[in-house]
Amino acid sequence: MKNSPAFVILSILVISLISCKPAQPKDLIVGKWKMTDWVASPKMANSDPGLKDQLIGATLFFTTDKRFNITLAGDSVVGTYNVHDDGKTVSFQPDSLSAFVDSIQELTKSSLILIDPIGNKIITTPYID
Repeated sequence: MKNSPAFVILSILVISLISCKPAQPKDLIVGKWKMTDWVASPKMANSDPGLKDQLIGATLFFTTDKRFNITLAGDSVVGTYNVHDDGKTVSFQPDSLSAFVDSIQELTKSSLILIDPIGNKIITTPYID
């Protein structure tokens, strides 16, 4: 049986099905991301008009051990994160700031879009050195 063509085909099929398991959000978020756009919520209507330009280019780095590092203009915020089981939210616990939760609008290999607690949209793509 082990050498039969049916066994070989069945083995290949099982391996293919296992390897085609869709990537989980907790795995997709791992890596380095670059902010490419920022869309202010209506609550931010009176904010500094140059704020968007300051935010573009910020980097977000997520590790497999659930640590994050957000770097903007040479300043960094580090802490821990957790992608919730539903894949729709991510909790941040910075080492030196209050915790917050962002909604995940989109998370693929090529795009991470977060909505912060105020409603601002943070659009990122994978960082390429």
